[in-house]
Order: sequence, then structure tokens, then C-alpha cells
Amino acid sequence: MRCYREFVLDLHRGMHLTQLSATQEYSDIHCQVLEDLQTLKVDQGSGCIIEFPLSAVSKVYRIVKNDESWHSAGSLTGPTPIPPLPLSNAEHIVVIEFMRRKLAFVFLDIAAAQRFLMCIELLIRRVQECQEAAMSGPLSWKGFQQGAAEVSGLPVQVTSSTAQSPTRAEGLFGGTLLKEPQPVVSGEEQRGCACRPQPI
Repeated sequence: MRCYREFVLDLHRGMHLTQLSATQEYSDIHCQVLEDLQTLKVDQGSGCIIEFPLSAVSKVYRIVKNDESWHSAGSLTGPTPIPPLPLSNAEHIVVIEFMRRKLAFVFLDIAAAQRFLMCIELLIRRVQECQEAAMSGPLSWKGFQQGAAEVSGLPVQVTSSTAQSPTRAEGLFGGTLLKEPQPVVSGEEQRGCACRPQPI
């Protein structure tokens, strides 16, 4: 449980990970779980930020890339197949699968890959269970902080932001693209706007 809580705390702060694309290209990305603990935000560093609802995850598993060959390493619930040795130069890849898209994260250390797989799957299960049960008290970052404080015995300050947050628009593959908020134009400003015909 402590490992899981530390993982969620780290993921809420943000993690720099290596992503493997469908074209076998590697890229450095920044991942962060939002305060609702139900949405994974992926910043690809190119100005494109995509949000993935964890409730839409269909499968999480690990594979091993060894000498240009791919081997299944199992999932949290199933048996763990033993990939061919040696594993010294192997890449351990954790795949989060959605209906029309996959997120693949590359780890060089098997222990780091197993920890990420276990904790992200526990978080996904929690999100999906909360959604299925339609709990009156939704899973939230504030509630998680309070639980973490009880376990660690450390005081945790919960802050909230009143700043205007970006609006969301549906993107491809089940993700959500973020758009910057548009300025609110008052009635006075609308009447004096140069782009509008002025009354004679």
C-alpha cells in the first residue's frame, strides 16, 4: 500500500517517461494524473497535450523487447511468462491499452517496469470500480492526500486553484485535447470591437 501511495503522489507531481510509438520511435514525455485521479495527462513536448480517461482502459500488460524480438511478460492478474534470456540488454515495456489507442512506456530496469505496471493497474481498477459503483463520494486528489497523511503521519496542505482552467475538446483515439481558455468579452467591449460594424 505504501508503494502504491508513493507512486500516485509521484504521478500527481508528474513523471518524465520514455514513450514508444507505433512506428517504433522513442520520445520523452511528461505524464501526470489530474486531481480527480481519473485522468492521465500526457504532454508530448510538442505543444500537444492529450488527456486519457483511466476508466476507458481495457488492458494493462508488460512485454519484453530482447534482440529485436518481442515476448509477453504477463500482467498483474495473469501468470508471468519467462522471456528468453539474457535480459541484460532487454527493454521492459508497459502497455496501457484503450479501445483505439495504446500507450507504451519503456523501462530499462525490470523492477521499475513491474512497479509501474502494478501501481498503474491498481489505480485504474480503483477508478473503474468507483465508476461502476457510482459512488457518491468520487475519487479525488484531496481524499488521497488525507489518506496519505494518515499513513505517513505527516501534515499535508491541500490547496485549490481558482485560476481559469483550459477547456477540453474531444480528440482522436479517446483522448482529450486541451485548448487555452478564450478571454471573456463584455457587452461594452463587444460594442466597441473593431471587427464588428459600428452603428451609424
